[in-house]
Amino acid sequence: VFMQTLIAASHVPLVVAPAANNNMIEHFSTQNSLEILKKNGALIVEPVFKTLACGDVGKGGLANPEVIVEAAIKKLSRPLFAGKKVVITGGATTEKIDDVRAITNFSSGKMAMALARAFYYAGADVMLLASFEAENEPFEILKFSSSSELLELCKSECESANLLVMCAAVSDFVPTKIDGKIKKEDVGEILSLSLKRNVDILQSLKELKCKKIGFKLEISSESAHKNARAMLEQKGLDAVCLNILGEKNGFASEQNEVNFITKNSETLLPLAAKDEIARHIVELAANL
Repeated sequence: VFMQTLIAASHVPLVVAPAANNNMIEHFSTQNSLEILKKNGALIVEPVFKTLACGDVGKGGLANPEVIVEAAIKKLSRPLFAGKKVVITGGATTEKIDDVRAITNFSSGKMAMALARAFYYAGADVMLLASFEAENEPFEILKFSSSSELLELCKSECESANLLVMCAAVSDFVPTKIDGKIKKEDVGEILSLSLKRNVDILQSLKELKCKKIGFKLEISSESAHKNARAMLEQKGLDAVCLNILGEKNGFASEQNEVNFITKNSETLLPLAAKDEIARHIVELAANL
């Protein structure tokens, strides 16, 4: 009765995480009550299957605290991308030199993960294409290693997408792969690699109908804005996130600073935690 009174008197968003014996959870009166709550806007965090406090085994355990927190954040967030599919790429590509060595880069994928969570909280159907390890996330994740694998995933996933956020760090050059292992005894003192210009993934996806946001990393402010605007125009993007590498926003850092550039505007997102930067990017992307 107390809970019914509390819910009836309150006008705040409601998240319910039930936990009880599985027979109590599955009883028609409980299920009917949960359905009524759902129909009236409550978010139900489903109980988990486990050995319960009473010793029975069934679906009645309290969901993990992380899952409940994620549900609460999503409920409190504005559903700017509800009903829309957003594809996000993140991490470094790895291009094989031979069967035991590769060329890669220092991208950690942290910005991409922050973006995936932010778009998920904004109601999007998120597909994260990642080269880094990620698990127990509330959205789908597909793994890639090389740039060619990433390109194929982008082509297949973006056909039904509303927005592509290209945050992955793609190799500009790829080696001509040697089968097996290059042995130092066969090479001598100097090993020369043959590198060729890699395919430009965003350029290859230029004709896709979905909105597209690219990321542009520069190590110097000189010509950075000019290069970002050239990228915007040449690759048919709707926005470019320009970030200039510095001491406080280096590789694998927890912070970033981004200039969100569109055809008609520029919005500076000053140095902040990547989660905060990601939330601002979601808000700006909603207006594209």
